[in-house]
Amino acid sequence: MTWQAWQEHAPATARLNYLAVEKHPIDIESLSELYVGWPELGSLSQQMIEQYPLMLPGSHRLCFEDGRVVLTLLWGDAKQQLADNDAQLDCWFLDGFSPRINPQLWDQQTLSNVARLTRVGGSFSTFSVAGAVRRELTAAGFDWSKVAGFGNKAQMLVGQLKAKPDPQQKSPWYRWQPPSAAAGNRTVVIVGGGIAGCSSAYALSRRGFQVTLIEQGQNLAMQASGNPAGVISPFISADHSLTSQFSVAAFEWVLANLRGLNRSQPGVYPDWFHQSGQLRLATDSRTQQRHQRIIESGWFPDQLVVDVDADKASEEAGVNVSCNGLLLPLAGYVEPSKWCQALVEAAGPNLTVKFGQRVETVSQQEGLWQLFDANGGQLIEANTLVLANANDAQRLLPTVELATTPVSGQVALLPVSSGSEPVSKIVSFGRYLLPALNGYHLVGASFGRDDGSEQGELTVSPAEHGDLLIRVDNQFPGLFDRPNQQQLKGRVSWRSSTPDHLPLVGPLSAAGVVEQRYQQLHHGRPNHRYPLASTIPNLYLNIGHGSRGLVSAPLSAELIAAHLAGDVAPLPAGLISALHPDRFRIRKLMRPA
Repeated sequence: MTWQAWQEHAPATARLNYLAVEKHPIDIESLSELYVGWPELGSLSQQMIEQYPLMLPGSHRLCFEDGRVVLTLLWGDAKQQLADNDAQLDCWFLDGFSPRINPQLWDQQTLSNVARLTRVGGSFSTFSVAGAVRRELTAAGFDWSKVAGFGNKAQMLVGQLKAKPDPQQKSPWYRWQPPSAAAGNRTVVIVGGGIAGCSSAYALSRRGFQVTLIEQGQNLAMQASGNPAGVISPFISADHSLTSQFSVAAFEWVLANLRGLNRSQPGVYPDWFHQSGQLRLATDSRTQQRHQRIIESGWFPDQLVVDVDADKASEEAGVNVSCNGLLLPLAGYVEPSKWCQALVEAAGPNLTVKFGQRVETVSQQEGLWQLFDANGGQLIEANTLVLANANDAQRLLPTVELATTPVSGQVALLPVSSGSEPVSKIVSFGRYLLPALNGYHLVGASFGRDDGSEQGELTVSPAEHGDLLIRVDNQFPGLFDRPNQQQLKGRVSWRSSTPDHLPLVGPLSAAGVVEQRYQQLHHGRPNHRYPLASTIPNLYLNIGHGSRGLVSAPLSAELIAAHLAGDVAPLPAGLISALHPDRFRIRKLMRPA
């Protein structure tokens, strides 16, 4: 109904951010039945059903109206979900139940968090007029008044936040500073034309920023994003760790992004994303135990992952399989270069792309970022700089250790055979085998390490190629004809990896700043005793995605764009902190000397 009112009354430049919390979310079948009772909302409810998220606790992001309407759904207990959020909101529709029936939503902790997340002057309304509700609202900083109710409610409460509570910083060292408020601060330059850079350009351009994307190569997706195909599938763990939570949220966001890019057929994926599903085989006892723990954990709905025996696995894969495994029905594989091109095209006139320009140095002068070539010539200047250029970001920020490591990865292309043609799912077995695409199966990926030498052009390694072929043949004997060396095709590229396998996303502190501000961190003093982070103004990283960049980079881009636009963040505060580029420096200071 808020969306409907926004359509009727909002100016053309307006954006709607809606945050909703629900401990017991309704299933999509019941929701579809309920929507039948409101045919006037039919076109909106159908879009909601198409994007309805997984029944998994945590944050879920849905976008409508080409990104101008953003719905962030928090599945879980309100106390926990609100405490782990840093949004700034204008209006609340508070719970209507009496505190006698639902006391948990009217206690001091919950309403203190509501006040913390409200801008001064922000409003609320609720059907409850109980004395306990009025007292807690007053204590939280709201004024209130009784007005005529609605339906069978004689009265209701409305009011505004008159005083902001004292901020309580959980982790002041991970704070994202507000973007510069300078007039006209709407220009952004992004370095890097892979999936991280293109996703960042897309997310910012459709929010009205004037974006320039600089790529040193002659085309998009020249580095790790340039493989013929890549897997779109989440990392999941039995404890649903921070890495698992982020990956599942990113996976959901990627699926929505891919669907949204195919505007000619709403709700249908583009033909360069193949939602084949993925079969993860339990090829040894350790993997079998890990899979069993995942299923028994109860975290993951059948929409996301189901256990299958060897017979079912064989049926799903289209090839004989001798062990059981996990089936991820929503997973698939994408052609990254086409995806990057689609993102750039969908960004529209707010985006300018410049190829063949290598950025040699960057500097910030009088609030503007300036980028220079090898001859000292200025390439461009902009208010905000986003580095989405993987390992090359370290070269542009030589004084700050970014904790990224170059890792080479190689894939092999095997010609389709009569035995391999029926393969219909991504099959993972320590490595992975994709269904045929343009006459070839992609097998990946090897994991090399940087030898410490200067990063440069990589060449396909016959030894790594041979290892990939051996692994496939061991798992599926005789599936492929044995190729001779002249038939070998493949690709190798650099990835950018981090020690904890999470990307570096967000602002960054200059060299020595973290160490100076938080040198006493290992003493364990209360957080409020430490100053807020002081990061380099208007600089953001979207790097360090390792082998999972096709899944993690788009949501990382959305996180940065939401911050710059003042939108509700797509992730809870704890996850945002887990991605912070300063985290390794902070962790080092937390350890006693």
